[in-house]
Amino acid sequence: MRLILFGIALFVVLGTTNSEPTTVSVGGTEGQALFEDLVNASSKENGFPASDIWTWGSVPTIPGPVRERSAMESPLESQIMKMSSTKTFSNATTNWNLQGISHFNKGQYENALEDFETALRFNQKYTPVIINKGIALYRLSEYNESLQAFDEALYLDPKSTVALQNKGRVLKSLGKYDEALQSFDKALIIDENNSATWIERGLVLNKMGKYKESIAAYDKAIDLNPKSAVAWNYKGLSNFDMGRYDEALLAFKATIQLNERDVSAWFNQGIIFSRLGMYNDSLEAFDKALDLAPNSTATLQNIGLVLKSLGKYDGALHSFDKALIIDQNNSVIWIDRGLVLNKMGKYNESIAAYDKAIDLNPKSAVAWNYKGLSNFNMGRYDEALLAFKATIQLNERDASAWFNQGITFSRLGMYNESLQAFDEALGLAPNSTPTLQNKGRALRNMRKYEDALRALDEALIIDKNDSTIWIDIGLVLDRMARYNESMAAYAKAIDLNPKSSIAWNYKGLSNFNMGRYDEAVRDFKAALEQDQKNIPAFVNLGVALSKLGKYAESILAFDEALESSPKNEVAWHGKGQALGKLGKYDDALISLDKALEINQNNSAAWIDKGVVLSKLGKYNESIAAYDRALDLNPRSSEARNFKGRALESLHMDIDSERSYAKARELENAG
Repeated sequence: MRLILFGIALFVVLGTTNSEPTTVSVGGTEGQALFEDLVNASSKENGFPASDIWTWGSVPTIPGPVRERSAMESPLESQIMKMSSTKTFSNATTNWNLQGISHFNKGQYENALEDFETALRFNQKYTPVIINKGIALYRLSEYNESLQAFDEALYLDPKSTVALQNKGRVLKSLGKYDEALQSFDKALIIDENNSATWIERGLVLNKMGKYKESIAAYDKAIDLNPKSAVAWNYKGLSNFDMGRYDEALLAFKATIQLNERDVSAWFNQGIIFSRLGMYNDSLEAFDKALDLAPNSTATLQNIGLVLKSLGKYDGALHSFDKALIIDQNNSVIWIDRGLVLNKMGKYNESIAAYDKAIDLNPKSAVAWNYKGLSNFNMGRYDEALLAFKATIQLNERDASAWFNQGITFSRLGMYNESLQAFDEALGLAPNSTPTLQNKGRALRNMRKYEDALRALDEALIIDKNDSTIWIDIGLVLDRMARYNESMAAYAKAIDLNPKSSIAWNYKGLSNFNMGRYDEAVRDFKAALEQDQKNIPAFVNLGVALSKLGKYAESILAFDEALESSPKNEVAWHGKGQALGKLGKYDDALISLDKALEINQNNSAAWIDKGVVLSKLGKYNESIAAYDRALDLNPRSSEARNFKGRALESLHMDIDSERSYAKARELENAG
């Protein structure tokens, strides 16, 4: 009986688990299946990333901290009343200005703008009203007109720190960071002790990626105003952006000590705890935030994400559903709902959720990509391809969509198309070891072994300590019958990950292929020490023990495999052979029939059944079994030899000699 390279483990890209790749062969014929998970897309929607999104060479993205409203957006009334107390203006100007402030504080920015413009008709040089007009325009996202208003105010009052501050904010919103810094620096020359200006300076530096300088600016603001919860919160955000989560936590805790009702600080704490994998602490922080702001969809969404990470899928769904009651048109929440349903194996429902997200936002590449993943998980590869193509049409630079397309083509055996997709992905992310690895697997299945080794060697240059790459190299070398080298590759994988059950299993296969059955048995047992659920290792152990004539032990190994995998054709076949060797022909026949129930096209099992029937003296039935094997494999000299013996036992000498002659002809033909 041929050794079966049978595997069920999944290899998850980007090193998120310890699972590794396997190949499959059924009934003695090695299959072409690839067992790789799909990488998830990396994107953002509506300023709020979908959950569990993979970025190349990074970690899953969790929705980021709340970026608190800028310090300069303080109530206008206090600014204006302070200024108006030093100089007398017409009652009309003051009244319209105050009415504008009232509309502004109610969020009625268009009405406020009309009021401020009316006030300016009575006095065009009233600087506070011009500033208020600029702020209202800013809230209406009319940045250029807002900038003009602040420039007009500065023309009238060049030392107005309020105008300089707000001008800097507008420039920041326009992405003109250098000019924004200049405006804040001018304000600091006038008043270097203005903590709010230092905070604004820090915000711009953060936008420029100059996190250390931004923290220095926040520290200056804190020195000037130690009770500034805003400065502490922003200091936490810059530390967060640097990946300094412990320092970020300290800053957010300081924010909460200054203002325990600061929703954003509790929320941001929850985000940090999530990043640190401290999910229970994260939930406590989010619950605090939710107590303060019960209708926060962002908080409900993050609670759902944390519960998903904890495997509490029903709770996660409940949280997302609460968020959807508040905002049923939020496409990202529908995506997150789909992700949880996908985790629960409810693929049709997950696709319905992604479809809802697409209805709300037809240009959501993320939703299309996840729809493809759920179709892939259902084995609906054609539908998955359509979804991945839609993703690429929306964003042709989405490396993950190209990668997912490549995996799907591989599952369909369309290896040329798979290689083209992987090459597109590599053009966008040349250092992606998962893409190089899967390209190598596609080339291996195309029997382009040297090319496969080159792709895998490129992956090793990027990450020489990835045990799964060494396993893939071993698989290629096995195909090339370079067993000593393949064993060295598996040994390297084991050095890197001694608990890799799959590496031990493949090392055993190489020893088996070299006829080193004792060593193979040791390797298969080592694989099972690491993972008692490794069904392929149990099957292979049974085969190796049979080779050593240890049939009773081999039957025990096959039974272990069958206990967990009762429809394992290979285990039933191997058990039937071992029982036959022990002379337990009736039991052997039962096992072989089980194997043939699972796969009627297993020609080797039909031959073995014929042998057992002959042993039972049922020669006509055995001949029928050999004929079935020959229907499946007409060039089987083994089946013709056994058929010849059965015919000989029935004294059908002429037919027997014909069968032997045909067997010799096939053997001579090679």
